[in-house]
Amino acid sequence: MEKKVHDAIRHIEILCQEKLITYQKLLDVFRKERKAVIKADMTALWESSREKQDLANQIQAMRLRIADEARESGLAVFEDMKAYSLKSLVSVVPNEEKAVLMNLSMALGHVKRKISAVSRENRVFLEESLKTIEDLVRIITTSCVREERYGRETYTRQGAYAQRMTVMRGEV
Repeated sequence: MEKKVHDAIRHIEILCQEKLITYQKLLDVFRKERKAVIKADMTALWESSREKQDLANQIQAMRLRIADEARESGLAVFEDMKAYSLKSLVSVVPNEEKAVLMNLSMALGHVKRKISAVSRENRVFLEESLKTIEDLVRIITTSCVREERYGRETYTRQGAYAQRMTVMRGEV
């Protein structure tokens, strides 16, 4: 194997290690975001949003640098970046050089799956929290309706609160 390809593979390995570290930082940001949602800390939520965008930009830049390195070394040419993946790059690397890149590819996949799971948990938690707040606002803002019974004016609540009270009275 020629030195140019060998050096390119080493450089790609270093870039992949940096990419893995960046993905791990992104996972930490998603975990911090969960804590910020629980605390309703809007400043922290805005900060995590900015951090996620910065890390996503860094990951995209590393992805392009890896593809450029593969192209410049003659290892692989990716005309369309949508077709590029680390797995496709590993498939064209000589067998004696594959082990490290395969391990990095698996580690990246593992961290990406963790990020996806934490992101999904955050989204579900946020949706449930917003539903609870919506229910509380609906209860608080239910309208009072004026009724006249036996010559006296009374006020009754309408809406979700009244429906719940009716159900509760029916159960007793």
